[in-house]
Amino acid sequence: MQAGEAKQALNKKKLLYIFKKFDRAVTNAELTNFVLKNDYFDYFILQEILNLLIDIKFVNTINQDGHEFFELTESGLETIIMFEDNLPSYFVDEVKEQFHVFTKERENKEAIFSHYYQKSEDEFIVVIEVLDNRKVIFDLSLHVPTKDIATKLCQKWNEDPSELYSQILTTLTQDL
Repeated sequence: MQAGEAKQALNKKKLLYIFKKFDRAVTNAELTNFVLKNDYFDYFILQEILNLLIDIKFVNTINQDGHEFFELTESGLETIIMFEDNLPSYFVDEVKEQFHVFTKERENKEAIFSHYYQKSEDEFIVVIEVLDNRKVIFDLSLHVPTKDIATKLCQKWNEDPSELYSQILTTLTQDL
């Protein structure tokens, strides 16, 4: 095996290991942020390796609510389990440590979120929630006529949920 092929094989194993640690479907943004933040690969290498893993069916793409997610396939999981011991121990240790940090950050972000679903042909429901210690403390459902409006409302909420939540509370409680 040539040096370039060996490096690419190692990079595939590293990315499979990262997917295994995610243990759920992830967006390209989540994956890219995690990889770049921790300097595991540069953006172009990440995308190249990701596409190779998709081509060989070790990673699936899922489209849900207008978002693309990536997840480890059964064959991808079997492969990383078989070759996990070949990864450098410093890499495995660092990924474990960084996933602990990532999980805490994700839990904080998941405390404020939005999504939408289609109720009928011309009705979409946008759901906006705020959680505290995994309990819903604010829940707002909006009925809108189009998917475009539903998507834009979710995007607007996700741009600055803390500020919008604060504005809603202020408006609702200003005369109390």
